[in-house]
This record gives sequence, C-alpha cells and structure tokens, in this order.
Amino acid sequence: MRSVPGIARLTLVAVIFGVLLYSGCNGDKETCYSITVTAEPAEGGAVAFKTDSGGDVDLDCVPPESTLQAIATPSLGDDLEDPSDDWEFERWGEDLAGTDNPISFTVDEDMTIKAYFKR
Repeated sequence: MRSVPGIARLTLVAVIFGVLLYSGCNGDKETCYSITVTAEPAEGGAVAFKTDSGGDVDLDCVPPESTLQAIATPSLGDDLEDPSDDWEFERWGEDLAGTDNPISFTVDEDMTIKAYFKR
C-alpha cells in the first residue's frame, strides 16, 4: 500500500473542508436574518408577523429580501367597562419607523423592532 505524501494529504483535507463549508453544513442559518421584537411597555401589547402571502414567520431565520408585515395588537386595560383604560398602538421604533399598523417592510439584515404603546 502506498502512502500519500504530506502535502497531498494536507491539500485533500483542505478541499474536503472547503466543500463542507461551501455546502452549508449549518443549514440555512447562514443565509437568513433574525428579528428581535419588544413592546414598550411590555404590558402594552404584542407584535405578530406575517409574510406578504399571509404565512407565518420564523423570527430566528428570515430569508433575505423577504417582505413581511408587522401587526401591533394593543392590550385591553384592567377595567373592561372603561375603554379609556385600554392601550393604543403609538409608533414603531429601532429598525422600523412610522405609525402605520400594520406596516410592511423588507428584511435585508438582522433587525430589532420595538412597538410603542400608550394609554
């Protein structure tokens, strides 16, 4: 049995490593973005996301150039008989700006989105 010279062995290992790296051993996580979302104040409401076709969104792995819709839903106040006690959506903050609700946007990087609510 012939032995493989040291340089050939090193080249073979480098080629195998390159193929594994290029083929995406970590799955699609290398080609997607994440969205971090918060509500201010936290008890003021919640935010949901849908794709432009109405599908669900995995906030940990959003494909590049995805068009999404953010929907802020205010919480009800403690006094269910007093509507003035309810929360209202005020505006978007961080990497999303505006007062439209819902609001559409395109994902081209990791994003942090904050929904502001007021009484």
